Amino acid sequence: MNKAQIGLIGLGILMVLGLFALPKSVVSTRNSVVEIGSEGKAKPEEHSENDGHDHSKNPDFHQVSLSEAEQKTLSEQIGLFEKAKIEKEKKAFFEKIKGFFEKTNRYDSVAVYAEKIATQFPNLENWVQAGENYLEGAKFAVEPAARQSLAQKARLFLEKAFAEKPEKTDLKVKIGSTYVFGENPMQGIMMIREVAEKEPENRLANLQLGIFAIQSGQFAKGIERFEKLLKQDSEDWEAQFYLGVCLLETQKNAEAKPYFEKVV
Repeated sequence: MNKAQIGLIGLGILMVLGLFALPKSVVSTRNSVVEIGSEGKAKPEEHSENDGHDHSKNPDFHQVSLSEAEQKTLSEQIGLFEKAKIEKEKKAFFEKIKGFFEKTNRYDSVAVYAEKIATQFPNLENWVQAGENYLEGAKFAVEPAARQSLAQKARLFLEKAFAEKPEKTDLKVKIGSTYVFGENPMQGIMMIREVAEKEPENRLANLQLGIFAIQSGQFAKGIERFEKLLKQDSEDWEAQFYLGVCLLETQKNAEAKPYFEKVV
């Protein structure tokens, strides 16, 4: 999980804790916590074109402006990236570019440059990187069409990686997630369930199934998943946070509060 996601979840936690301080007669938590915890989005705003990728066709990402100096540095890094012929050098420039894009919540752009690396240097590591970055973009996309497009791109690269390393079941979970964020949610959920049934201790499978339970309003099932994760690792802060969300949504405020406080 990157810094932007951590920041969004952190903001969500602080807002949740703020609810506990309000008079109970005016507190309304329904949906607001889930939206913050699983989406954390803000309204998009216009931004300048700097990376050769047409963001105007995908206005799903809240843009934070870079300073003039940062814009110049980003442009320079992109130029060096495009000229790099050695994989190690290209990846080094990518990491710097990625930092700027993540700072401005441009997750689709991160994926575009990861794809360029995967295309120029096709190997397992680069396919996984591109797939994960496109999946990240799909998670942050607001418009269904953009979400499906990014999810399809993610699946393309993740399936390449999984074909080479079918024993890496976390890749299967991520492929399943591309369907959930795309056009066939049940197909994706069934794929993830298959992993969870064969590997009951698989953290990623249980985490994703728990999150999907929240998104579908099945908070009791979410509680089961997150409690299971905490039995495996009591310090799993994502499980703590989402368990708190489930408890809060089932009106168990007193039980939820310690989990949010611990994550903070």
